[in-house]
Amino acid sequence: MCIFTGSTGRAGDMMRIVPWSGRWARSLSDHLIPGKDRETHRLETLIAQSGWLEIVLSANPHHVTLLCGDPHHALWSDPAVIEAFSQYVRTDSSHGPRLTLLFPSEEKHWERHPLVQLQQRLSSLIELRIQPQIPKQALLLAEPWGVMQFVNDEIAMAEMNNPSRVEHLKLELRSLLEHSHRPQNAPQSFL
Repeated sequence: MCIFTGSTGRAGDMMRIVPWSGRWARSLSDHLIPGKDRETHRLETLIAQSGWLEIVLSANPHHVTLLCGDPHHALWSDPAVIEAFSQYVRTDSSHGPRLTLLFPSEEKHWERHPLVQLQQRLSSLIELRIQPQIPKQALLLAEPWGVMQFVNDEIAMAEMNNPSRVEHLKLELRSLLEHSHRPQNAPQSFL
């Protein structure tokens, strides 16, 4: 493997190829590639979390489930994240809903929430469910390989290539999904 170094802009200075045999260079080819990157990423900023989501959603996972325990978290109002979800669900709409959103409750004025508004516009592609027992910290499953789990309000741990963990979490969530319900005060477009 080689590392490419850039030019300093001086006359006669050209791009150089430098051989590299270290572990860092070997893993660089799979870095941030969904389904290949085996690292666990600690996402400490909104930008890192948003970027991870955009990368994962652009890789077109089979299905995405979001447990949105804190609907007021800034990530769920980020225009780039909303656009990434929108693009993802529109990519392949032939198999029914591609995104399942679980909220803990129907709050006053929740129809103004960006994810709820997206669901209203794309109701055949996004399923919205209510489940009061979901944890406060968000969890996103991108089947079959990706998971992002918040450990507190600011930090999320994320993986792009852990199918066994995704399957395990999916089985754990089955009961929550089975005991969830559609919003009771939903506008007609939810139904």
